[in-house]
Amino acid sequence: MKPHRPRKRFGQHFLHDGNVIDRIVAAIAPVRDDVIIEIEPGEGVLTAPLLESGARVIAVELDRDLASTLPRRLGAPDNLEVIQADI
Repeated sequence: MKPHRPRKRFGQHFLHDGNVIDRIVAAIAPVRDDVIIEIEPGEGVLTAPLLESGARVIAVELDRDLASTLPRRLGAPDNLEVIQADI
């Protein structure tokens, strides 16, 4: 799947630094049965490790293109719910 081009009108900036992602996930320390609401998951680089913990992730994404492709990008896991909305 090709990368999404950030849209200026949404002020999109995507997280790519693996060290930062690891530190955020470590700070959250997600465990199975946690419910995490992720605001603007973008391409899902933070969403993926949260899902791997077994936590349920409710991802709220404004960009309809990103919202529609996120489940497919992440392998359509059962513990992911994507809501296309402004938050």
